[in-house]
Amino acid sequence: MKGTPLLSAAAATAALVASLLSASGCALLSRGASVDTKWYTPELTQPSAGSAERQETGELRLGRVTAGADLGLRIAYSDGLYGMGYYEGLRWTERPEHYVRRALGRSLFEQGPFRRTLDATAPTLDVEVVDFEEVKAPTTHAARISLRVVLATDHVLLERTVAVSRAVPGGTFDGFVAAMSQALEASASEIARDVGDACAASPEACTAH
Repeated sequence: MKGTPLLSAAAATAALVASLLSASGCALLSRGASVDTKWYTPELTQPSAGSAERQETGELRLGRVTAGADLGLRIAYSDGLYGMGYYEGLRWTERPEHYVRRALGRSLFEQGPFRRTLDATAPTLDVEVVDFEEVKAPTTHAARISLRVVLATDHVLLERTVAVSRAVPGGTFDGFVAAMSQALEASASEIARDVGDACAASPEACTAH
């Protein structure tokens, strides 16, 4: 009979450990089951054939296209002013700067008047993605892109920030992705026009090297 308290204490301890492990396992499974990640892309899968009749106006090197650490796969939203956040289960399939680089390639080289070059002495376009987000405010629901642009050779030919917003149709998240697709193409087209104007103002800088 003297061993009974020891056995009872051991059994109680074992039961307590089993209970804690079971609770922890259920919590982990519960957290894992609650994550439902959805992936989106603002790119339309419609390749551009380019224009065989377009007139090339000069060479251009597409340099760095970067974004801050705050812009990644997680889809960002803001109140249009100073507040911002990230959706827990909504992701882009790639980082925003990758979408921007390809959109610029289409607008500048496939559809635009420039010939791509890797020559470091050619005019070089560097772009920083500043905003790539959904704007949700009492009177505004839009997709917004802001791009910081610098075009330079041995001196700066162009430096400005291009900001484009497109209203979200229907108020749905799919509508936001469609609006972001439009904003992406519109911002790339605006940059292509600005680069063309800068080269027209300094034609010697954009001629073939």
